[in-house]
Amino acid sequence: MQKLLRKCLVYENPQAAAKISLVEEKVLQAYDLTLQAIIRQNKNVPENIFQSFQYYATFKFTSKEEKSQLFERLVACWQDQRYSFVKLENLILNSADESILHILIFTLFCPITELQDGPEGPGKRNSLTDPRLVDLFSPEFCLKIGDKFIQAVKSTEVEKNSEDQLESVKNIENGVSFEIQLRNIVTEMMEKELK
Repeated sequence: MQKLLRKCLVYENPQAAAKISLVEEKVLQAYDLTLQAIIRQNKNVPENIFQSFQYYATFKFTSKEEKSQLFERLVACWQDQRYSFVKLENLILNSADESILHILIFTLFCPITELQDGPEGPGKRNSLTDPRLVDLFSPEFCLKIGDKFIQAVKSTEVEKNSEDQLESVKNIENGVSFEIQLRNIVTEMMEKELK
């Protein structure tokens, strides 16, 4: 497969290379190659970039860390192309996809330092010099997705009886940081999506 991947890259066919990467379950590499193809095509670029993020974020074999990195790469590409963050915010809010909401909450409000300084690639962030990801979005947007997340948690809890509640909600502890508690709730909700 690696030889075929190299040939695709030599012949400047990032779409084919992305498909090969996806077959090998290399989601981040596939997304990066897809972004290259979209930018080269130069048609409906912002919408296609966001739709490709949605597509790659839905795979069951993609870990929550990889989904977070996908979102970071979406934002990095958005910045590189100098697109309006208002447009990205609207695309996200209009998608109304609960799994995307979980990725956003996990990435924006529960950043893990190791992830920010983690793997190399287009989405690599320098936690010392780059602004925090959440600071790139408007306060109104952050409030809206926070509200949507709270509604999602409440609806999950209402649908279930008290024995089937999210463990992380039942075990909220005083004295534990809210960021850790939020990370636990989001992680549990993301893991339930994979089942």
